[in-house]
Amino acid sequence: MKNLKRIICVAITFALLLSLCVSSFALPINVGITDSYFYNENAIPVAAPIAYRPVTVKGSDTFGATFDPVDLTVGEDYIYIVDREQCQIIALNTDYSEAFRISTLKDSEDYQIPDIDIYTYQDDGTRVADASLKNRSKYNLYRPEGIYVDTDGTLYIADTQNRRLIVCDKEGYVSNVIQSVRIAALGTDFLFKPKKVVVDSAGTISVLCENCNKGVIQIDSTGSFQQFFAQPKVALAATDWIYTIIGASASKKAEIRDVAAEYVSLTIDDSGFIYTAATDTKTVKAVRKLAADGSDVLNFEDAKFESYGDVNLGVDVSSKIVDVATNASAGTYTLLDSYMGRFFTYASNGMQLFVGGGNGNQFGCLKNPVAIACFNDDIVVADGTNKLITIYETTEYASSIISAQKEYKSGDYEKAEESWLQVLTYNSGMYIAYDTLGKIYKLRGANSEEGTPERKENYEKALHYFELSNNLIDYAECYKELRNETASEYFGLLFGGIVVLFVGIVALIMIRGKRKKRAEEKRRAGL
Repeated sequence: MKNLKRIICVAITFALLLSLCVSSFALPINVGITDSYFYNENAIPVAAPIAYRPVTVKGSDTFGATFDPVDLTVGEDYIYIVDREQCQIIALNTDYSEAFRISTLKDSEDYQIPDIDIYTYQDDGTRVADASLKNRSKYNLYRPEGIYVDTDGTLYIADTQNRRLIVCDKEGYVSNVIQSVRIAALGTDFLFKPKKVVVDSAGTISVLCENCNKGVIQIDSTGSFQQFFAQPKVALAATDWIYTIIGASASKKAEIRDVAAEYVSLTIDDSGFIYTAATDTKTVKAVRKLAADGSDVLNFEDAKFESYGDVNLGVDVSSKIVDVATNASAGTYTLLDSYMGRFFTYASNGMQLFVGGGNGNQFGCLKNPVAIACFNDDIVVADGTNKLITIYETTEYASSIISAQKEYKSGDYEKAEESWLQVLTYNSGMYIAYDTLGKIYKLRGANSEEGTPERKENYEKALHYFELSNNLIDYAECYKELRNETASEYFGLLFGGIVVLFVGIVALIMIRGKRKKRAEEKRRAGL
């Protein structure tokens, strides 16, 4: 009986100890909203303070029984929601009260809305009227899926199932309609069904279209096709490769299909960089930041590892990034993962700062998130399954990180130091804080006058912080500078010692020489 009690006690103790360990490494798999974590410098999930706190949920009670949010964007002082099912655009104020809706389009004084193009085209050049479009009003949207607002407050609405782009103001007065876009490379049967849209400062309109895997379609304001932008590579099956090498009949070639990934999201930041997201990552990265020439400039230069959401969830399991949001003032971007219902905020250098959200149906959780936007420092997420938008505010912990990011980016290193030290009071394991503090002191050391105590002190502090963040490259550079400073500090003493030693040796040699000479003279004199 005593042995049985001992075994039970040991088992209970072991279970308690095991539970303390499991909570850390299982964090990304656990979908509870209360679990908060981030990845340390070794890409291991560790517990962290909560960064985003859900404060408001809005859905059918507020916006209508069949509310169906599919896209979000921010423009001027509003956040715009694309309500696909109710065929309208809803704008909210900064306090998330409703500002206005656009459900009916209006002719402008100098622009009349054209009739909807109801025709589809055959390979032989003939056209056939699409019966589903015949009775639709040109003054109404039909199942729109995307929206963009430029710096002037002009709205670009992807009126998807009406096969057109609408350009209008916030009162619904239309200034342009783009439809009937023809692209020879896509064939005569191509239907222009825009899903997502952004516009750059030059007026180039970038569009993602339904059933198009050629990349981003770029057109001008007249609807003239310009180019396929950032086209994903085509992946062919092994047998298709063989057919392309040895040749194949026309019928067989027709069976070989393009299987390049389709982008699912478009976002443009204040600098004109376009972000794309792709859920099929076999031929294209999950997230890309595209320069004007189409090259991917998303970098992880200061990050310890490259990540797009969670890291190493399991075999054949990964985050499914469906949208990207940018926060220009903070210098951050946030990725939305529909697989785990989470969103991940990164610094511009690729360092993951914090995580929010969680999978589920309870308050603050997300079942099938489809769109995300940064509204000031808040995060707004549209849930396609729960038919809700959820607003998350930043906690003091996340606000400290954002403030530190802003201050460091603007060059206010004194305030940035204070903010990063504040971050460490919340999370002493935040390696990014140590790394940035190291960079601040490294910069101060470089700007200090050579040979001064301040220069040496700054490099010593930089070394300390780089050691804590495991930044070996910057540590080595600071160590080299500190070694040079130490050598310079003792150079005079060292040089003086060498001179004294040299003079002493020369004097000793001369004295010994004179003694030998005297001894020789005495010997010769017989003394």
